[in-house]
Formats: sequence, structure tokens, C-alpha cells
Amino acid sequence: MKIIKILIILLIVPFFAYGGDSVTTTTETNQPIGKIEIKKENAFMQRINEDIEKNPSAQSYMFRANVYNNNGEYENALADYEKVLEIDKERSDLVFVKIALVYAEQGKRQETEDYIKKALDISKDISFLIT
Repeated sequence: MKIIKILIILLIVPFFAYGGDSVTTTTETNQPIGKIEIKKENAFMQRINEDIEKNPSAQSYMFRANVYNNNGEYENALADYEKVLEIDKERSDLVFVKIALVYAEQGKRQETEDYIKKALDISKDISFLIT
């Protein structure tokens, strides 16, 4: 039952550390004028890919994984989340939650529960991951 409650919370709050999945554009006075959906083909994604090629950081992989997940490219998202786990083991609880969310989006209940359990094994209270 505890896992179900956690899953409900996690599905309501889809964004965590390392940024969201869209970019807010601003005017010169820094006033928001709207959000731009990030697509794989656009210049922004190319810039992320170039950044990863030059400096493959956990943060860059996490951000790109979030973009892939937002665009429904779940296999790419999972691959990048795995890269994050290789680079930054200290944030594995967060990554396990993100992976659980990808599986939840796909309706894969068992995999979702497995990754929530992995996150709970590391941090008994994962509510701090919800921002």
C-alpha cells in the first residue's frame, strides 16, 4: 500500500532535480513569454548532444533523459538514466525514481514497483525527491 501511495504522488509531480523538460523563453527584461517544447531535432537538443560529447556529465545525461521521456522516447530515456547511474552513484535514489516514472508511463507496473523499491532501499523516505 505504501508503494501505491508513493506512485500516486510521483505521477502527480513529474519533475525532479536536474531541471524540467521544457524551456521558458524570456524577453530582454527577463519576463516569461511562453514555453517551447524541446524536440529531438531542434538546435537545443543538438546543443545537449554536443555538451554530452564534450563533457559527459550526469547532469547532462539526466537532462537529456528528461527530454526523451517528455517526448515519449522511453528507450532513449532509460539508456540515459542508466548512464547517470554509471557516472553518479550518489543520486541513484533519484534516478531509480525517474526510471520508475518511465515504466509507469508505459504501464509497466512490475518494473515501476521494482524501481520504487530500489529507491526505497537507498532512502527509506523518498518524499524529499519531490520538489
